[in-house]
Amino acid sequence: MTTSPSSFWSVPSLRRAAAEFLLILAGVLTALVVESWWSTRQERDTERVYLQELLEETRENERLVNETIDQFTAIRRRTMRLMLAARGSAPMPPDDSLRAWNQMVIPTWTPITGTVRALIETGQLRIVQNSAIRRAIVTLDSRFDAAEQRLQDNDLLRADATKQRTGRMLAYLRVGPVDEGPPTEQETGIGWWRSLDYRAMLQDREWREAFSVFHVLQNNNVRSMQLVQTPLAELRVLLEQELGVTPPG
Repeated sequence: MTTSPSSFWSVPSLRRAAAEFLLILAGVLTALVVESWWSTRQERDTERVYLQELLEETRENERLVNETIDQFTAIRRRTMRLMLAARGSAPMPPDDSLRAWNQMVIPTWTPITGTVRALIETGQLRIVQNSAIRRAIVTLDSRFDAAEQRLQDNDLLRADATKQRTGRMLAYLRVGPVDEGPPTEQETGIGWWRSLDYRAMLQDREWREAFSVFHVLQNNNVRSMQLVQTPLAELRVLLEQELGVTPPG
């Protein structure tokens, strides 16, 4: 039997059509809701992985920063003692201490920035729900850049001061054969440093100026590291609270 146009628009037909439409619409909406729920769940899982990795990196960065600050501080104190000795304000240290200062190795610091940079550069920072953690991540990233730049600038200035210092060293070689051995591992190839008249060299005006420059730069290095010390601690606390992790030790 053929359905007439008028019968198609009858109330029962319209009801069936409306019911089918609502059923399809309900299916679409359900699918969208499920997809949104699944996407949100995946983002939360991804967020937690990021935060756990970031906590591990933050703790290691804290350890490295504190260790480097301690090293810079120790070097700064040694330089200050020699400056005071050169000015006659403190006893002259033994020759071994003078040689040790001359051969001291400046500590290096390389921050671990993998997770911080990944979150920012890939746009994944948006999935971090805690706004305080987001702000802390951005702050830490900028402090990393600032600290690294300041350390690089200090290295250039230190190179100039080292050149000035080395230029004056040759004037204070003791008369006689150079004491070459037995050198320590750090002294290999530079045993002539042992034959310098350090006590006389400390009275040299240019040498004392080099001491002053080194002390200023060492102080700047400590302050550069302190730029990231507080942001690291703040981020670590926020992450531990967010993840419900107990601080180690």
